[in-house]
Amino acid sequence: PAAAGECRPLRGPVKPCPDGFDAVGDAKDGLPPACVASATACGTSPYAVAPGPSVVFVDAAAPEGGDGSLASPFSELGPAITAAPEGGTVALTDGVYTGGQTVAKKLSIIGRCASAVYVVGSSQKPNLVLTVQAKGSVLRGLTVEGGARGIQVEGVKGLLIERVRVVGSIGRGISLTLSSSADLQDCLIEEIVPDKLKQNAHGIYLDLLTVVNLKRVRVRKTAGDGVIVRTSSKLDAVDLLVDGSNPDGVATLQGFGLRVETTSKATLRRAAFIDNCMRGIEVYAKSDVTGDRVVIERTRSLPDDFGFATGAAVGGDSVLDLRAARVGNFVGWGVLAEGPVATLRLDQCALLGMRAFTNAKGTWSGVALIVRVGGNAEVRRSIVLDTVGEGVNLDHDKSSLLLEDVIIRDVRQSGPGYGGQGVDVTGGCSLTMRRCQIEDAYETGVVASNDPPGPVSGSILLNQVDVRGIHHNTATVNFAAGVLMDDMPGRLQSVRVRGVEGGGVSIAEGTADVALADVLIEGIHPDARGEFGLGMASLGRARVNLAGVGIHDCRGVGLVLAGKQAALTADGLRVDKTGPRASDGGGGHGVYAALESALTLRNSVIADNLATGLAVDNATATVDDCAILNTRLGPLVRTDLGLGTMLADGVVAVGAASLQVRRSLVLDNARAGLLVDAAKGVLLEATLFRGGIYGLAKQNGGDWVRKDCAVRGASLAATASDQGLAVPKAPVAGF
Repeated sequence: PAAAGECRPLRGPVKPCPDGFDAVGDAKDGLPPACVASATACGTSPYAVAPGPSVVFVDAAAPEGGDGSLASPFSELGPAITAAPEGGTVALTDGVYTGGQTVAKKLSIIGRCASAVYVVGSSQKPNLVLTVQAKGSVLRGLTVEGGARGIQVEGVKGLLIERVRVVGSIGRGISLTLSSSADLQDCLIEEIVPDKLKQNAHGIYLDLLTVVNLKRVRVRKTAGDGVIVRTSSKLDAVDLLVDGSNPDGVATLQGFGLRVETTSKATLRRAAFIDNCMRGIEVYAKSDVTGDRVVIERTRSLPDDFGFATGAAVGGDSVLDLRAARVGNFVGWGVLAEGPVATLRLDQCALLGMRAFTNAKGTWSGVALIVRVGGNAEVRRSIVLDTVGEGVNLDHDKSSLLLEDVIIRDVRQSGPGYGGQGVDVTGGCSLTMRRCQIEDAYETGVVASNDPPGPVSGSILLNQVDVRGIHHNTATVNFAAGVLMDDMPGRLQSVRVRGVEGGGVSIAEGTADVALADVLIEGIHPDARGEFGLGMASLGRARVNLAGVGIHDCRGVGLVLAGKQAALTADGLRVDKTGPRASDGGGGHGVYAALESALTLRNSVIADNLATGLAVDNATATVDDCAILNTRLGPLVRTDLGLGTMLADGVVAVGAASLQVRRSLVLDNARAGLLVDAAKGVLLEATLFRGGIYGLAKQNGGDWVRKDCAVRGASLAATASDQGLAVPKAPVAGF
């Protein structure tokens, strides 16, 4: 905000045309209008300079043989430059003058205005050349048209170019090299054409230790790059607009809006890069770009490319730092940080409207932000909105990303079952998210995978993150996940996951350690076409630790742990109000441990679930200081398999289960406090079983060892077995 209750708009230049130039028509389709030199800038006098002892006058309509005085002006520019004294002024009135001129002394060339004074060059040599002796020179009020280059500046210090239009030059519009320093104010450079090899066509070119300040400058429809800064040069630009580069999409000409390379620096304030080709901004080779209130929109791809463009890109060992920037509304990638020591910083930025592209080679996701191949990025107080593909992609080993106070919203799939992730992390990268929100995405809110498999080098930290409204695509995938960790270590701290059509938090393959602390998972439901709404699932070999985790109002299973070598320890877990599956009304288990997994519960509450509070199915579980209560009647397995058994048991141990329950309360479960089905390794110690039909029940040869336990208030029997009792079957492997 600019002040309390106000917002500063994310915009580039204050107006599309520099002072002294008028807009032609209105903006259309998000593109700025063209500019023409203003006739009102000419004034009423035929010259913009008053007579004086060092002023030489030129009038293209004057007869030959003039002496440069106001009464007898020169008719050509060349003789006037020769006649003017060091530090003098050449004043031009309306007309067309022959270019190809060299200025080798301090001189001011002042035209009446750019709409009336034309310096026209040939294709054989530059239109105007200023050499090192032209220190402190001034060019003002001119249109420089044609020439092998428009204005060529070599080693000139203190040059001022003001209210000048450069148009139709070959190769470069304004070229400043060899330690030049210059101010460009209120200039228009447009329609720079390529050389014969179609390799060069730059609007403004800075090279070899050159320093340039731009103020209210527009570079429009150059055949190649708009502005290029290279070899330890520096650019400071205020109210810069670069648009329409490489309009014909010639591959050898690229068409970047701004390219900064080879230990150079650029500072941008109120700048816009619109409708350029391939990239709006690129910075690489130990260079640095800083921008405030920057707009990068409608970047175009080359016709023979994959259909991708990039708004802004930073390469190896370089820095791109944008504040209050808006990037988007094109097909491709919004902002890219790629390569070792590539550093990206975004603050108060909007990345929006990125789109996917489909061609003969396949479908390619649009991505708002990509960090890859060892790049690192910090994004603060920003928004990622309206993306078809992926919101954020972090890829390749040793890449890192910090998202702080970031909203990622409305990320849609680029094809059936393709894309839609809020944040996608692959290849052993490191992600930190603080105070972030991910909403209305497909398949996953955050997915982190060590792909391809190998030594794990990255990690994931989510702190104060809200993930909600994650949808699945039933055409290919009928299970979405709020957070998916696949063989990636990480920690979820103060995280809320809600409204996901599938699974809240899923820990998949691999052995990486994952910790959840102060996490709430709630309302995980399938849509009308889906099946499960699992709160949390750990299905690989990961070691998972939970502290202060709540799983509320999910479908099918609140927490499921399955798989050989899978291990989960929970302290302060609450799982409650798990509902049935959508398809057949089955399930509703609070916690389900299966398939040789290992579960440890301490200081936890499992309440108000269906069928089972805690089911240990051919797994190992240790329960200390817990409360398991109010399990209600629910179908166990799918009715279409003919196994529609109804259960309502607090704790169930099945098959080769090993279960220890100590110092716990198993209360008011509708059927049994504990059901043991064939399991032998069951130890009950210092635990109260109260209420229900049975306190303790066993079948199929199951058994237990009791130490200092109490069974109270069972309506039918404190203990029961299947000898003469119709105790329904317990769970089978799977859920």
